[in-house]
Amino acid sequence: MPFRRFRLNCNGYHDAGYGYQTTRAIRSLDRPDAKTIPILAMTANAFAEDRQKTYAAGMDEHLTKPLDTELLLKTIAKYTPEKKATMTP
Repeated sequence: MPFRRFRLNCNGYHDAGYGYQTTRAIRSLDRPDAKTIPILAMTANAFAEDRQKTYAAGMDEHLTKPLDTELLLKTIAKYTPEKKATMTP
């Protein structure tokens, strides 16, 4: 189950096939990143009630398929900390 992968070995990314259940389980974990790790829904369900369920489950974004590549990249950038390149002489 995807939740188990997150719980045991989180590297900052998580793929989920169980959506709402997995999100609720992650958010309820007793670890500091469980409340803040970005969780993005990518779904064909595009109705307003689907969005409401997504956010109620604790997900941060609701992206609908077919995915808009530009929107997807902007959304990922929103949750990706900027890293400054270090210059070595």
